[in-house]
Amino acid sequence: METYFQGKSIVLTGGCGFIGSNMLDRLMTLNVNKITVIDDLSAGTTTNYIDRYSDTNKISFHQFDISEKTHFNEILKITKNHDILIHLAAQPSVPISVSKPKLDFDINVIGSFNLLEIARLNDINEFIFAASGGTVYGNAENFPTKENHQLRPISNYGAAKAAFEMYLSSYSSLYGIKCTSLRFGNVFGPRSLHGVMHDFFVKLKNNPRKLEILGDGNQIKSYLYIDDCIEGFLYAVTRDTIGFETFNMSGHPPISVNMIAEQISNNLKLKPKYSYTGGKTGWNGDVVRGELDSSKLKKLGWNEQVKFSEGVKNYINWLSEYYN
Repeated sequence: METYFQGKSIVLTGGCGFIGSNMLDRLMTLNVNKITVIDDLSAGTTTNYIDRYSDTNKISFHQFDISEKTHFNEILKITKNHDILIHLAAQPSVPISVSKPKLDFDINVIGSFNLLEIARLNDINEFIFAASGGTVYGNAENFPTKENHQLRPISNYGAAKAAFEMYLSSYSSLYGIKCTSLRFGNVFGPRSLHGVMHDFFVKLKNNPRKLEILGDGNQIKSYLYIDDCIEGFLYAVTRDTIGFETFNMSGHPPISVNMIAEQISNNLKLKPKYSYTGGKTGWNGDVVRGELDSSKLKKLGWNEQVKFSEGVKNYINWLSEYYN
């Protein structure tokens, strides 16, 4: 797998964010030719993780908004002569997609389409997309859910991810771009400042005696540690088939919100009293159950390496250092 990336020039969007900065670190171990990072820093991120590589000329950073028309030509210029585009930039929140649907559409559909069109114009032969296994299927009927399950998103975020996959399919067929979409579960680990684990940590830091849980706590989701997520991307990129492909990627078995609360509390050596907001879901657009079948990706050689409990421990240690 590692020889596949040697000498390649890569465009990485969202490279200052949680998944993107971890992807950058991994790519820098693969003897690539260069990495062009694009990020608008709108999520409060900084260039800290890029600045660590200031002694190398392999990385260039560009602060652009992928959804802005005025930035299209600039991005077109800086991405000439590249081999692979890894698209991780996104509006990542389901609740925000509900309260601000146009913002979500502009970034996750229009912004993504702009990049795909840039890939076509610049003859970038491979396009890798971060979709969402937790939202594109909606309330699935079959578990664990395979890639051929009907897409029936119940959130604007999931609808945007599913909609852009259709463009990946058409662009792959029409223009010969090798397009890959990774539908992963809930990714967690160091550098993440988003999601239920982060929220529980912050709540317990503010009040160690009480923990409010959204919904009834019985929601079940697939989770995946960040290191395993990054490796899954790389395995999918190196597939020897052409055209458009989708891959689920998640850890197993799925975990309930109540179990996550227990894991976080135990790692912090706390015994808080749980309270619940009620209802089967935590927010509008939330799914009650998400369990992904990752067997297709595993056939390429990928497998989960970090156990859930180990990943939670690593993440809590990182959060403790970050907030101290």
